[in-house]
Amino acid sequence: MDATMQAEIRLGDRAMQLLGSDIGEYLTGCARQEIDEAAHHVLHVADASDEKEIRRYQDKARRAILAIEWLNEIIVRRDTNLSIIESEDD
Repeated sequence: MDATMQAEIRLGDRAMQLLGSDIGEYLTGCARQEIDEAAHHVLHVADASDEKEIRRYQDKARRAILAIEWLNEIIVRRDTNLSIIESEDD
């Protein structure tokens, strides 16, 4: 197992711990709320001709989505690396 795999496994473990903690639940809740609020504004409040306002809400939602995706990505890398290690042991 190389150093990159070890680092990704450790980071994935930490990401899982974070997401399972009160802070992680709070952060993911905030991200979901940002996404919901942005979607609501784009769909129901924003003036369709105001590209700047729509783009602002899209960016707000995109940042929240990315935060969750980054954590999930390192967890997937962790799982992939663990699978590789297990298959090498067999």
